[in-house]
Amino acid sequence: MKQESRLKKIILPIFIASIMIFSIFGYIANDEDNQETTYNSLKFMESDEGWLAYKDNKKIIIQTNPNDLKDIQEPKITLQELNSAQKIYLTFNPEENIYQVLNSFVQQIKPLLNTFTQACTKDVPKCANLPIKTCSDATDSTKVIQIQENNQTKLEYKDNCLIIHGKSEDLIKEMDKLTLILNGV
Repeated sequence: MKQESRLKKIILPIFIASIMIFSIFGYIANDEDNQETTYNSLKFMESDEGWLAYKDNKKIIIQTNPNDLKDIQEPKITLQELNSAQKIYLTFNPEENIYQVLNSFVQQIKPLLNTFTQACTKDVPKCANLPIKTCSDATDSTKVIQIQENNQTKLEYKDNCLIIHGKSEDLIKEMDKLTLILNGV
């Protein structure tokens, strides 16, 4: 009996100590899963929200690993240029599968803009109460941001129009690249 009791007294602390040690190893292993990378001298860390960085005490979150954005052509646009317009139109076709990109726009780009008005590229029933705008409507005082699902991947600023075209999976990358550009990264 004494030996059994003594054995229980030894096994229980060893069991508890083992759980604590393995918990520490699990925490360290899980912490190592969070990747870090540097993009244009800014350190990004993978988080539950996406890839997170801070610039001038401002939180920047993108969905794509910044290293995967290096090959995307950078349009010659600044936030100041975009916000210099009296009016900015965000235009798209609501019949295309771009709602994830629009969500990214609202979270990442909208807070940077002074103002913007939603518009459509085509006259379809879902656009009955919205203006129809395309790049051909862009002027110095009226900028247009046109998002379009397309086989040709294009992120370009030309003639006062910011064009974001591509397949649905590429559009998120382009939006992330634009987020970095407009944040001066």
